[in-house]
Amino acid sequence: MLHLSAIRQSAFFATICAHPNGAPSEEPQRNGSMTSRHKLLALAIFLTSFATNATGLFAAAQVAHGPASPASHETGADSCTADDIWYIDTRGSYASCCAEGTPHLRVERFLGTCHWAPAEQSEVTSPSARPQGTIVYIHGNRVSSATAKREGLRVYQGLKRHAAAEDGFRFVIFAWPADQIHGQLQDVRVKAARTGAASWHLAHFLERMPGDEPVGLMGYSFGARIVTGSLQLLASGQLGCYVLEHNGPGRSTGVRTVLIASALHSHWLNAGQFHGLAVTQMDRLLLLNNSCDFALKRYHAIERCSNPAALGYVGLSESRLVDHAAAVEQWNARSVVGRDHSLAPYLCSDCLMSKVWDTLRLDSQIAESHPVASTDE
Repeated sequence: MLHLSAIRQSAFFATICAHPNGAPSEEPQRNGSMTSRHKLLALAIFLTSFATNATGLFAAAQVAHGPASPASHETGADSCTADDIWYIDTRGSYASCCAEGTPHLRVERFLGTCHWAPAEQSEVTSPSARPQGTIVYIHGNRVSSATAKREGLRVYQGLKRHAAAEDGFRFVIFAWPADQIHGQLQDVRVKAARTGAASWHLAHFLERMPGDEPVGLMGYSFGARIVTGSLQLLASGQLGCYVLEHNGPGRSTGVRTVLIASALHSHWLNAGQFHGLAVTQMDRLLLLNNSCDFALKRYHAIERCSNPAALGYVGLSESRLVDHAAAVEQWNARSVVGRDHSLAPYLCSDCLMSKVWDTLRLDSQIAESHPVASTDE
């Protein structure tokens, strides 16, 4: 499904939209002998940076696109009334570990102008009336249910800006229990642990969709970790104590995947690693990384006994992936996003969202293989 020779890198995955021919930056260095005091300080900065994500999202979006109408202020979209938009929440069925059976997920359908109606999971997993299939968005940390809906609709708007009028698709906002809890250190470690169960829930949902229906996944921050975890399970892999029973029809087509500011270990997609089978389920993989991300720079503080680097900070090492067919592309968005760990700058950039749509558009053909680009492209 993925082709290693299609992995394209330039100027440290290429700095997009500005200075495309500039010199590559050096790979960020981490101090392996960091003291406990320094590590705790770094963790505090890391957590504080994550805390600004949700509030920065909508403020930056308004700056970029101007004041919103009353409807769009509440919903994040004022032109979605007739579209096929769904919200799935795992909060009511959260499992501690080694969950079995079919989870009961709370499902709602968007009716427009702030209104959501309860629905059944079978409605959203039935064959899509939209010929281009289904795109699923998974949010990051410190996001409530209400914020997840608003954020998801902003993502939908960003995709629709680049879609043709005839490009209809079902859009699903997949939410997990990411509400902020007391204590910064407790918050980030609990949420990191919850991504395993969230991956299991997402894998169950994906498995029950028609196997030949095109599917695209878009994950931000911890949401990227949930995306790759779910694909690991769909590939009959194990995720800690979680496994998938495979009661559904199984997927006959690969998944188009976009990972933004990925908050997962940089080596997890390598062959034999924690999410090493995930790439076998993909047709395309686009990584939007940021080597200036203030929070991801300090991602190593999330672990007590090791110093992992974030995939969204240092990028993917293509030579260590499973030897299969994959179309992988990664870009360094530092010149567009800057130091913020926030979704807003990605959504507000036409350059970045154009790349996202080109990857996720479900009626497009897989690109032909290209040699790995040189670092001075």
